[in-house]
Amino acid sequence: MAATESIPVDESVLIFSDLHLGGADDTQTACRFCRFLDHLLKGHRDVVPCGMDTGTSPTVMRPPSRVILLGDILELWDPRAQDRHSALLDALVPLLKLRELGCTIVYVTGNHDEDVGELVDTVDTAGSTRAAAWREVYRVFSGHEDGRRVPESLKIAWNDAYRVNTTKNGMVVNARDILEISPRHYPAATTGGDVMGLEAGGVHYAFFHGQQFDNEQYTYAISRAIGRRFDLVDSMEDLACCSIIRNTDWRMRIVLSLVAFAVSAIGFYPESELARLAAGATTAVALALMGAAGVWLFGLSSRARKGFLPPTSGHLLWASGILFALVTASLAWGYRQGLEGVLGAYFLAGLLFGLFWTFTITLPTLFAWIKNPIYRLFSARNRSTEEIYRNAMHGRLYRYRAEVLVFGHTHVAESYPRNRAGLRDTRDRDGEKPVLMMNTGSWVSGVDMKNDSFVYIDHDGVGLMRWDDGACRIVCTTHFPSSEILAAKNLVRTPRF
Repeated sequence: MAATESIPVDESVLIFSDLHLGGADDTQTACRFCRFLDHLLKGHRDVVPCGMDTGTSPTVMRPPSRVILLGDILELWDPRAQDRHSALLDALVPLLKLRELGCTIVYVTGNHDEDVGELVDTVDTAGSTRAAAWREVYRVFSGHEDGRRVPESLKIAWNDAYRVNTTKNGMVVNARDILEISPRHYPAATTGGDVMGLEAGGVHYAFFHGQQFDNEQYTYAISRAIGRRFDLVDSMEDLACCSIIRNTDWRMRIVLSLVAFAVSAIGFYPESELARLAAGATTAVALALMGAAGVWLFGLSSRARKGFLPPTSGHLLWASGILFALVTASLAWGYRQGLEGVLGAYFLAGLLFGLFWTFTITLPTLFAWIKNPIYRLFSARNRSTEEIYRNAMHGRLYRYRAEVLVFGHTHVAESYPRNRAGLRDTRDRDGEKPVLMMNTGSWVSGVDMKNDSFVYIDHDGVGLMRWDDGACRIVCTTHFPSSEILAAKNLVRTPRF
């Protein structure tokens, strides 16, 4: 039996991707998206046909039963000023407005916000120890892949949605007020055997973010083999966004990185005894100055004398004093007994700090600067939908049998075939692939300022829409009726003689 969910006849599905909230490329995305949501919340759902094949497009959008956020909604991969708090701040108001729509919200993770998908594993791992109250809010749904149980999605309920919308076995039945987090694709690809996708008007729809079409997939292959996420890019970005880096001025980062590199180079050069002693002396002086600065800041400064510092500063005062005393005492002892051994020990301390700084500060910062140009060499960004259909779509990747695949990632709002005439033309079409591919585009403004696009689905068909922020209106640029999609499916599946 096909694991298929159906959309009510009088409702619709809205699909958005690639808002990149918190990114540096377009800081006004959240504002435009909020204006679009306010437009819907006020009951304005009129559509203006303006493009190819829009004779069948809806003139009024039906109320959404689902909103699918199809990946890269948050910019956690390359946030503004390497601060992921920017993504949270940009997303707070849009997410609250989405909740006011009163429908199910599905969050499919992309490559730039894949950290959100870790919530599924976190709740699944904590399942045996979580409080009973969690079961009223969080539920993990699982499938099986390669003989192994796999947590597929996490459903989060508010307003007692589970309590009033579940069967005896606890499955959700058309529950409203649900946020579902589904890593990488929707619906879950391994649940219930012959998954057909989301059904509307007899047409089945599947949803990918689209990073699956990138040339390089080694990290995903390793993750699948070991049964847990492996993502070197994300790990380096975690370090680049940590507080110690964000709170260190970039000039200071460069100076400390150069010093760390010099100390490390000296340490591994066999004939540099004098340089090692000089580096050890520099480290000792730096530690003594740190201790003296701590004594002044936590004990002798006007703020400390007036009691403006917290009580714990007393411990820092003692630690700073002990550090200063140890360094000066060791240097005085070394002056009497021979400085080589003492300075060698300080050089070793400087070498360890240099290696620590290099691997936790310098390399992640450098990686954050250069990863985008390198990634664009391998990603599907700006590749056409037809190119993806012909070169990147294959049976091992596409395990749905849905007639329509909706995806994003490439920031190109288009379809393949491009129009209804192309939909009827079955030459060079593969019966194992979807009949129609719809690309949601993005909400990151480019040079032509023609973004802010999304996909709209109801029982009559699927259309590519755009929010015209200047005119405050919704524009339909392409529309494919359900009847023609099903007719094209029959033409492609039936061999021609």
